[in-house]
Amino acid sequence: MFTGATGTAAGQYNVKQGGRLVVRGVYHERSSDSLNGLQLTDRGMLSIDATRFSYATSETAPTVAADSFRGVFTLATCILMPVQTQETCRFELRGDGSRASVLALNNQFRVQKPGTTADTVWQNMAQPRARGGLIGSNINTGNKDASPRGFEFLGNVGDHPDPAKSKFGSGPLDDRGGVDDATIIRHLALLRLTRPWVPAATPAGRNNLSIHRVITGGGRGAVVEVRAVR
Repeated sequence: MFTGATGTAAGQYNVKQGGRLVVRGVYHERSSDSLNGLQLTDRGMLSIDATRFSYATSETAPTVAADSFRGVFTLATCILMPVQTQETCRFELRGDGSRASVLALNNQFRVQKPGTTADTVWQNMAQPRARGGLIGSNINTGNKDASPRGFEFLGNVGDHPDPAKSKFGSGPLDDRGGVDDATIIRHLALLRLTRPWVPAATPAGRNNLSIHRVITGGGRGAVVEVRAVR
């Protein structure tokens, strides 16, 4: 769950007072009954891409909420999936939207229930309305009744038994927000400027331990312990 200007998911990420943060390649699956994946309330810049949000969902709690947020938030090329729940993940922009710019770009919404549209997953209720919008996103499902529209596939004889490969199995969402090229470039600026960290040479007599892409499981807290050996 992200809080503050933009803050937490499995770990704690606070972006406040104009701070900037890029989050990439994270997988988080439901670890509690927390319904808000991201809560944007302060000011700053947060960009998240190539990340999967698997959350408990509810009619009363959006997956992403912006409440009088003052800043730029970008969620790009992510998967938003309900876990052990039926409601589709959604964005809600509320409060004062005069200084908020929120962009959902090329994301996939996994759907369990029929009736999902761009208007149900993107709800800009802020006054004045927040800038940004929903573009290039799609829905995907294993339930044909939940997605009557589909992508175009090469013609097959009959209907494919796998809904993901059937022309009825997934469908594009209409764009919302009237997002122009300048807005997209502005939202992608932080992602484009961020460069991967490359470790420098380790001075003699020191250790350099790096842990990358670790998955922990088993239902209990995991501990990583590092001890110096002389």
